[in-house]
Amino acid sequence: MKYSRAIASGISLVLLLLLLTAFTAPPVGATLAVEQGDWTVGDVIPLRLNVIHPPGYQVIAPELGETWGDFTIRSVSPPRVLKNTDGSETTRINIDASLFQPGDFKPPPLDVTLTDGEGNLLSVEATAALITIDSVLVDGDTTLRDIKPQAVVPIPFPWLAVVIPAIALAFASAGFWYLRHRKHQAAIDKRLPHEKALDELKRIEGLRLPQNGRFKEHYASVSDTMRRYLEQTWNIQMMERTSGEIRVACKRANLATVPVDNFLALLDECDLVKFSEFKPDLESAAGIIATARQIIEATKPVAESNGADARDNSPAKSGGRPAEVTA
Repeated sequence: MKYSRAIASGISLVLLLLLLTAFTAPPVGATLAVEQGDWTVGDVIPLRLNVIHPPGYQVIAPELGETWGDFTIRSVSPPRVLKNTDGSETTRINIDASLFQPGDFKPPPLDVTLTDGEGNLLSVEATAALITIDSVLVDGDTTLRDIKPQAVVPIPFPWLAVVIPAIALAFASAGFWYLRHRKHQAAIDKRLPHEKALDELKRIEGLRLPQNGRFKEHYASVSDTMRRYLEQTWNIQMMERTSGEIRVACKRANLATVPVDNFLALLDECDLVKFSEFKPDLESAAGIIATARQIIEATKPVAESNGADARDNSPAKSGGRPAEVTA
């Protein structure tokens, strides 16, 4: 009888703790709002992702790529945190998208990842209502119309047709001479892309930005350096693309899996610091430099065994596939 009472008391205590946990669990929710309007084919449709969460949580911006279901993604804004009256916070991300055929469309379910600031991750799904896209054509209008001719703009002063081209030619000749003269005078940088990238990482490390609390600038500089290096090494445009667009481009290029995965993980870590209020520690800031160097060492040209110069064994000349990272 004594043991039965002890077991019953233990079960009651566990149930009470579970009940208290359920009532005290922080509320987290996500919605994908679609601004109402008469949308037609090709219009830029603003989608607003709102994630409600407790203070201190960080929302990791989703990587949608160039296409997301039937939608073509135009832009994704950095997360912006808003304070709510009940003490919670709302992280808002603006997504501009377009549809290129008429009909009713619904954005795919969007899984949003959050971190509670203590290393724990949780996921919440956001859904949106239907969007109706109207055709730009008018029903019943089947009349073919001629293309309008180009408008003819009269020149008020005919002599300008001769003077202006002559002046433009003179400026063009002067500019060409200046650039050619300057090219001969400027020092030629003979460093390979990986040598430039390693030197730039050393310069960034010497700035000691994290020690002065400038984490965003530190991570942004590392991200730009790696984008610039791998753009030259893999022949993939990266400087003017989002991380999601780079992810899609690397997948299409059929590159070696390990260095690509490490590079994309580095971009994700840099984006988390750049576009949120998350602040890493000094050890993590030093680690992002070490990771970047490891990726460069794994993808730089390798000299042939017969002593040939590494400049003749670059990834561009050997098929564009970098070696895999071993560590």
